[in-house]
Amino acid sequence: MLGENDWRACGAGAQCSEIPVPLDHDDPAQGTLEIALVRRPATGPRAGTVVVNPGGPGASGVAFLANGDAVPAQIAARFDQVSWDPRGVGHATALRCDDELDRFYGIDSSPDDREERDELALAADAAVTACSNRSDELIANLDTDSTVDDLELIRHALGGEPLNYIGFSYGTLIGLRYLDTHPAGLRTLVLDGVVDPSDDLESYLTRQAIAIESVVQGIVATCGGIEPCPSVDLAGALQRLASGVEAAPLPTLEGPFVGPAELADALIVATYDPARFETLALAIARADEGDASMIAALSDSYRSFPGWAAYTATTCLDSAPPTDLDTFRAFADGLGLTAPLVGEAIAYELLPCASWPVAGPDTGGPVSGVDGPPVLVIGGTGDAATPYESAVAVNDALVDSRLLSYEGEGHLSLRRSECIADATLAYLIDMSLPAEGTTCR
Repeated sequence: MLGENDWRACGAGAQCSEIPVPLDHDDPAQGTLEIALVRRPATGPRAGTVVVNPGGPGASGVAFLANGDAVPAQIAARFDQVSWDPRGVGHATALRCDDELDRFYGIDSSPDDREERDELALAADAAVTACSNRSDELIANLDTDSTVDDLELIRHALGGEPLNYIGFSYGTLIGLRYLDTHPAGLRTLVLDGVVDPSDDLESYLTRQAIAIESVVQGIVATCGGIEPCPSVDLAGALQRLASGVEAAPLPTLEGPFVGPAELADALIVATYDPARFETLALAIARADEGDASMIAALSDSYRSFPGWAAYTATTCLDSAPPTDLDTFRAFADGLGLTAPLVGEAIAYELLPCASWPVAGPDTGGPVSGVDGPPVLVIGGTGDAATPYESAVAVNDALVDSRLLSYEGEGHLSLRRSECIADATLAYLIDMSLPAEGTTCR
């Protein structure tokens, strides 16, 4: 158990510590990893502690919390916030194969011929080899259930009381798996931006690609809300841009070129935040005039996420991917037909899974939460990264839960709506769920 003297100041009012966890929970003799923790004390009358995870997989909980409050102010006032760097993330346990992954991500993610397909496959294999060579023992132990077992040790380090837990995005999968395997370890469970544990890789990516494509088409149709629109035919401009980058990279004023991979990244990342809708519309219009600088900047914001290696490893281990190249290519081709602008890019982003050297545990399937607390499930109707249908499916599978809907755009809802934040605080304080059918707008 961590005492007060085990926490040290680490900037901006945050406190940091570490705990050891087994590399392999089934075989502790293999050694240990050191997991970094961060804590931010409540700013008002304290009601308890809430543990949060920012998602990814691959996102740093330490960075998430050390840089400011992870939750709305009314929750931060009543609860100490605690987070951690999951295994594979951060300085101590990072999976290190980013250089080869960066090269892979720069290759055309919608290959048109055999040469481009082979180039992409070779780069994916090189990335997998780099991950294996540099972190051979670690890559087999980056599945979500290993992180869930780490969370149980974190609970004991915090004193052993049942947790209040808020999971964002992939963090919801951690929460659901924890509910399934350690139901007595939870007092409350909040899921925001829900990942359905019943999805395999193909169904998850298909649902996501359809949602992202729909949001992109909506941005184009409404010009991202810009009045007057900088292009009278933004849909035509986007089609010209998509065709153009397949023929030759587009220049930018800063020097880097924009190819198919960069365009797809820009379209994907713009759907996460309504604040980027106008940016994307303007970027398309300017690229149509010959300057793709804004497309490049959006792409850079997507690829600046530091946890791509952990994201790839955990996803490959968790989600039953196609395990041969031909099957994966057939899936990517089909997704390209379903979502022509982003489908192939979303599929091929995880092509390393087709040659990942180890298989993860078979832990997929619905979670009932039969022995756990009531669960608050938050779903955003315009969330493309974790579509609303996933929140509905997870809520239906749970025996005691309530779906709280956010009618709006963007990924995640808790920090977008006072209504959502107030309902979440009430649940965390006295475990009262909102009324059936509650929708915040």
